Amino acid sequence: MVAVTVVLATVVGIYAFGMADPLPHTPIVGAAVTRDDGAGLVRVTYQGTGDSGAVQSLGISNGVQSVVITAPRVGEAAGFPAVTGTRYRIVVSASFSDGTIRIVFDTVI
Repeated sequence: MVAVTVVLATVVGIYAFGMADPLPHTPIVGAAVTRDDGAGLVRVTYQGTGDSGAVQSLGISNGVQSVVITAPRVGEAAGFPAVTGTRYRIVVSASFSDGTIRIVFDTVI
């Protein structure tokens, strides 16, 4: 009997305090970073996902330069010059149709 009361109180408390609200959708977007020291280039390729249609633009930065790709298509790429032996922090952010901006990739290469 005590166990039933505790379970009922928990369920009522969840709904009363609004904890049962669904979590907002978090879009998933893919990007790949490759480095070609022979060509002296760091390349970022947009890989897309099921949420690709919601992406309005991608912002790509290597800490020194920035590039914005508007209405990116899957497979589209941007590159930066790279000096052999130098490490670069690559950050890719996506702007979505609902007005949110999220970092979708952050690495040092």
